[in-house]
Amino acid sequence: KNMEFQLTAHRDNRGAVQLPIEESPGVSPKLQLITGKIRVHLRGKNDGLSQAQLHALKESTEARCPVASMLLESGCEMDVEWIVGGGECSDDKEAS
Repeated sequence: KNMEFQLTAHRDNRGAVQLPIEESPGVSPKLQLITGKIRVHLRGKNDGLSQAQLHALKESTEARCPVASMLLESGCEMDVEWIVGGGECSDDKEAS
C-alpha cells in the first residue's frame, strides 16, 4: 500500500557553515549518517511479510532508489530499521 519514512540526517555542520566563508572548510559538508525507521503498510493484514521478504524489499528498494544510491555512493552510512505495519513512526524520539 505505502511506506512511511521517519529519517534523520547527520552531518558535521562545520562543513557547511565554517567561517570565513571565503576559505574551504576542513571537513566535508556531506551527510555522514542517516538513521530512522521505514514502516511498510500492506493492503489488508499488516503481518503478511516474513522477515526474509522484508529484507528482500529493503535490498530491492535501496538498489532502485536514486536518492539511496547517491547517499550510499557518497559514503553516507544508513542505519534504518524496516518495520511491517502497525502504527505511525511518530512515537520515535525527536530529530537531532
